[in-house]
Amino acid sequence: MEQASQFTAPNYPPLELGPRTIPMPEHVSVEAQQFIAMPRVNLLPASYPPLHDKAAWCKNIAEVNAAMKAMEDLSSRCARLQLTARR
Repeated sequence: MEQASQFTAPNYPPLELGPRTIPMPEHVSVEAQQFIAMPRVNLLPASYPPLHDKAAWCKNIAEVNAAMKAMEDLSSRCARLQLTARR
């Protein structure tokens, strides 16, 4: 009887969050590891405006909202859902 070849999962790099290093969990499936390893879009700015600068905060909020709207539009094009009301 022939022995099945051993499957090894890809070795994903750990996630670097500032001073913290978060290793890839080994107890999840390969598909979950692939999802976790996907690059993420960072919508938050590197630094925030001064607390007292209302105009800068309004600009910051508008920029983040525009980025969120673009992501929402993209995801709605990818997954067309038809919602119906239940009676």
